[in-house]
Amino acid sequence: MKNKITITLILSSIYIMAYTAPSNSAECMITSTMCSDASASTMQLGDHCSQTNTFCYSGTNYTECKTCASGYKMTQHVLNHSTGCTITYDTCIKSSGTTDPDPCDDCSPTQWVNITGIFGDATGYQSRTNATCEWIEVDINGLTSYKQTCVREEEVRCASGYYGNAVHTTGYSGCNKCPEFNGGDGNSVSGQSAAGTAAEITDCYVEYDGENPFYDNTGSYIFISPCYYSYESGDCRVHELATGATCKSATPVWGLGMHCETTKYIRLDSADMCFSQCATCPSGYEMLIRTTTYSGCNITFQTCGEI
Repeated sequence: MKNKITITLILSSIYIMAYTAPSNSAECMITSTMCSDASASTMQLGDHCSQTNTFCYSGTNYTECKTCASGYKMTQHVLNHSTGCTITYDTCIKSSGTTDPDPCDDCSPTQWVNITGIFGDATGYQSRTNATCEWIEVDINGLTSYKQTCVREEEVRCASGYYGNAVHTTGYSGCNKCPEFNGGDGNSVSGQSAAGTAAEITDCYVEYDGENPFYDNTGSYIFISPCYYSYESGDCRVHELATGATCKSATPVWGLGMHCETTKYIRLDSADMCFSQCATCPSGYEMLIRTTTYSGCNITFQTCGEI
């Protein structure tokens, strides 16, 4: 198994090889064997392989090509992982009869796939490798030139039936299951959403199946589809945004945490309001828990006080 970090291959009508020092190999913790966690998920990177190798990074098994299928030849692609690490892997592209492959041959995104079995249950998340052919600036014998290369990045999103903003670091976070609608008398309908488009709980909806009516103490009823989630008066539910995430640009933010070293955010969904609080405190300060009131709701937050 080759070092998974060190080589970036830039190809065009004039081909050169650029070496990147493996300064992040220790931090990236890429191993040439399968992950020790038997429940770790597997993501395929290599295409058109006849034989594959497997390596482990960030709790996920990745497969690359060891040999190519007939009519294909080996090349290297680079994946910019969402954690900030660069993964170089072997894949196969169509043989074109030339010595060097086209850098943008087969430069297209992979299909979205469901993720399961990563540090427990990761149902509700999907990932893919996005790929775009881009022009980059290179130096050839002191002269500036431009060459094409295929840039690949891992993308994650919430699966259908879930809402939020997916984040992948050492695990997956940020997605929540759309709530179930309970109409009484044992009838219920699962909440739905389109994959990757439902950022808020109000993007979730239910659809009437046309057969089973619902009941409560006023009688039976149906509803018009799609019926989107809405808040009841006095709903004080809040949720904490994933680490590193920020509020939408159109959402107002009330700064609650003071003297913070780093900041994180909580959101009062019913009021479409964000609050900043402390994630960590600088030296000489300690973390304190405080409560304030907003729109009739008690908001508990973290702030830093001098020791």
